[in-house]
Amino acid sequence: MNSDHLVPRMNLQNKLGSRNRRGGAERAPMYGYATYTYKEGLFIYTIEGLIRDLSETGCGIRGMMPQGVGSQIRVMLYLPDHQPPLCVSRAIVSWVAGHFFGVKFPKLKPHEYERVHQHVRKMAE
Repeated sequence: MNSDHLVPRMNLQNKLGSRNRRGGAERAPMYGYATYTYKEGLFIYTIEGLIRDLSETGCGIRGMMPQGVGSQIRVMLYLPDHQPPLCVSRAIVSWVAGHFFGVKFPKLKPHEYERVHQHVRKMAE
């Protein structure tokens, strides 16, 4: 997938992490690669997307999401930390707006949570 045209421009004024709309986890802007997998009928689809922001509780992705809010998907996050992709099974689609959607992470394992937390802190600096 040639995704050069999908990469949003980074707003340098938003370099610092922010709170999400509900006052929850710190959210950091991030532009990285992701794949997400969902089942529709008898078929399983894997689609490429771009991470647009990340927090300890979820992330925003640019990509097509034909599933609705509340759907369960598997997300592979390719974080820029030179480790294998982080696989988040049973992520829940929390919102969909055109070519963007958000997912909530289920309870992450301690090492997964720490990896995401470290990355969010690093991006917010």
